[in-house]
Amino acid sequence: EVITPCTHPGHSHPPDPAGYHSLQGLNQVLFALRAEFPGLVIESCAGGGRLMTYEMVRLTDTSITSDGGVLRDSLARRSALYGASYPFPLRYCDNYMEEPPTDLACHSSMIGGPWILMDRADRWTAEQTACAARNIRLYKRIRPLFHGGYVHYLRPPDGVHADALQVQHPGGKGALFLFQPPQARPAPVQIALRGLDPRQVYRLTSSRGNTAGRGDEVGRAAGAHWMESGLTRSLRPGESEIIEIEPLQP
Repeated sequence: EVITPCTHPGHSHPPDPAGYHSLQGLNQVLFALRAEFPGLVIESCAGGGRLMTYEMVRLTDTSITSDGGVLRDSLARRSALYGASYPFPLRYCDNYMEEPPTDLACHSSMIGGPWILMDRADRWTAEQTACAARNIRLYKRIRPLFHGGYVHYLRPPDGVHADALQVQHPGGKGALFLFQPPQARPAPVQIALRGLDPRQVYRLTSSRGNTAGRGDEVGRAAGAHWMESGLTRSLRPGESEIIEIEPLQP
């Protein structure tokens, strides 16, 4: 529900340019719904994702982080997620994707959850349908990371340079998300990972390489190596990559 500023002349609250008092009224409705239907799954869409509050965490199960034209703008969706995931868990950062599937669009939308496809699937080409299917398989594999995983902000999305974000479970699995904006100049991207066990050996596997869901192996090394020396990836403008991080048994 889009919450708009309340301008009712008969209300006693002060002027409400941001919709705060309107949101308080919505919260009263949500409290009543929670009491009557405790198993109801509720998504917050207050103000198109602009009115995210800590009370929202008590009353809803997830929240939209953006709306409108942003749903067709991969960079804007990543920017919204980058900010919203600082105060809120990734499970409260769902993404609507209203553009035909590409790896860049899909990778930009699957961080957090849930990932909601809003585009007209009946208008997709065979190549776009295959891209969506491939990325949905990838999303289902990495989705458990978004419950309890810690977010490391490696490079902010500015639309000019490559941006990167890592989701990592302490001592466990993780994923690195890399994006090269369409306007960026082709250049190698140097990234040092975070949150790994320095003595644990990790295998890194790229989402690129084949259409079966598992891509090429990037390498195997101790966490200390990945955090100190990092890795270098080459992405063309408009390309993206997800690298899965998996600890190996001794």
